[in-house]
Amino acid sequence: MEKYMKLFMLLTVCSCILCSCKTITAKSIIAADGIKWEEAKKIVPGNYPRMAELRDGSLMLTFEHGIKGGVAISMIKSSDDGVTWSRPTRIAFTTNKHDFANAFPLQLQSGRILVVFRDHIPLPNKNVNYRLPVYASDNNGKTWYYYSIVENYKKTSYYLDGVWEPIFLQLPNGELQCYYADGRDHGIVMRYSKNNGKTWSKKKIKVATCKKGDGMPGIVQLPNGTIVADFESGETKDKLVVVRCTFSKDNGRTWSKKCPLVYEAHNKSGKSKWSASAPGIARLEDGRLIASFQTDENVKYKKGIIYMMRAGVKIRRGFPEKSFLKKAKQKMFSNENTQVKTCADPFILKYKNTYYLYCTAETYLTDLGIPVYKSKDLVNWEGPCGKGPNGLALYKDDVWGNKMFWGGDVVEKNGKFYMYPTTEEHLIVAVSNSPLGPFKQKEKKPMHKSPKEIDGSVFIDDNGKAYIYFIRLEGGNKVYMAELSKDLLSMKNKTIKFCLESEEGTWERGPNKPRAFVTEGAYTLKHNGYYYLTYTANHFMSKDYAVGYATSKKPTGPWKKYKGNPILSATEKVHGPGNGMFVLSPDNSEMFIAYHVHNSTNSVWPRKLALDRAYFKKNPKGGPDILVVNGPTVEKQPVPNGP
Repeated sequence: MEKYMKLFMLLTVCSCILCSCKTITAKSIIAADGIKWEEAKKIVPGNYPRMAELRDGSLMLTFEHGIKGGVAISMIKSSDDGVTWSRPTRIAFTTNKHDFANAFPLQLQSGRILVVFRDHIPLPNKNVNYRLPVYASDNNGKTWYYYSIVENYKKTSYYLDGVWEPIFLQLPNGELQCYYADGRDHGIVMRYSKNNGKTWSKKKIKVATCKKGDGMPGIVQLPNGTIVADFESGETKDKLVVVRCTFSKDNGRTWSKKCPLVYEAHNKSGKSKWSASAPGIARLEDGRLIASFQTDENVKYKKGIIYMMRAGVKIRRGFPEKSFLKKAKQKMFSNENTQVKTCADPFILKYKNTYYLYCTAETYLTDLGIPVYKSKDLVNWEGPCGKGPNGLALYKDDVWGNKMFWGGDVVEKNGKFYMYPTTEEHLIVAVSNSPLGPFKQKEKKPMHKSPKEIDGSVFIDDNGKAYIYFIRLEGGNKVYMAELSKDLLSMKNKTIKFCLESEEGTWERGPNKPRAFVTEGAYTLKHNGYYYLTYTANHFMSKDYAVGYATSKKPTGPWKKYKGNPILSATEKVHGPGNGMFVLSPDNSEMFIAYHVHNSTNSVWPRKLALDRAYFKKNPKGGPDILVVNGPTVEKQPVPNGP
């Protein structure tokens, strides 16, 4: 089966956008190196369009347009691959004679969306304040606020003295980079941020100063880490502009002094020196690069209108490949194709660059013990690979209990590993010298004989104190906690404390059957001085099974439930998402929630593993940051960031 991907091309005013050096016209779009473009479609009045795909699969397009008495930067969104678009939402505007343009959007790994653009402000005595402000949105573009500024200086007015065409790139390690044309350097420069764009480096790195007037950068990073930039370059011969490229192998700190030619127009009209300019660059799923740019060859468009073309791509030839361009597909994964298809109540331990997944087996192994799988990237799993029978990390003959082995949260302390599984609706704790097991009990007994307790999850605070959060079965499933002994083998019974339970009339008591008073799958994490207690409510067989959280200033509570709960709930394609825990990517730059879902919308069993991105965002009303989950998903998404 041939593989296809979607490409989108934005066109604006008085020029032709070329792809892979073939001519494209508004009336007759012709194939360019295996790409068949649809007819250009008017979208919205405006100029300088830039588009980004958000994590929810929607498209965001930013642009500049006139308003009464001034200029505005606005955005529109599409949730159907550009077929229809929302009404514009204003990001920023000015009623003065500012030069407002070149807006570029990017969604950060944290989920926040940033837009950077140029703002040249006229001042008295023919001076100009040249700025690159950044605006942010924490609600997927509904509202925007001023966030930071990349560049800000004043100089006597001269058209080429300004800062132009900013573009963002976020590296896998979280570093955010802003590339732009700087008139003072007659070339492309870059500043970087280590805190998601809140502040920017004082150091300005020169990217391309191949010819006078280098500008309009496009930027992309390859899977091997190489960063490639294409840009327009002023040529002395015939006063023409061509498209060139350069590259960096050290995360943008140094750049190749050679600037290979990407494209030079061959049909010079003689009426314009702008022969090939305003380039962009993108990487296809087959690892190849494709460059787009404008030229004065043969095409006319109506000024002040943004056009878009779409294409389903089966690419054979694109951007000229050099030795630094390795063919490599971007690694993707999908929960629809999870490798662990029989897994409930998952827990993932990250230890020495390897992940260990423990879960309820959802097979005959459920009555034998707890299986373990291992992975280097959170996506590709090997196992069961435990040291016990059938790949089990914990086997029933080594512990108290004979059946119904659920869960299995694990913590490491001083080289030993402690597992807290449930068996016969009682909590036990077993110890091993390896994350693969075998986990055993010296004295085979439950943590408490009565009442019944399940879903044990351990949190070790910054001061070394360990706490266990668990569920007591008493008139429903209720969340409790206790401090653990120093050897992590027992609860300090005097510290046992009630945390929370489900409430009638809320999402915690959904309308779909079966219904039950349930809060379970508790898990605790700490962020910015607050403790976040996540939990799952509703009957596990109901489609209403969903995840929420509560916060506290202390690990012992009291707990205040988040008003925006649930943060992970059923969709038309996914039922029963719950019993989640959180884990970091291999390079620690991203946070993920691991949870289980129903086998399908028609069947609960066997439940299966799911993994989606999660992050914290600032609460506009103050108080603890908001925990956000981008899920549940079935669509393809990039694998977790590697080291």
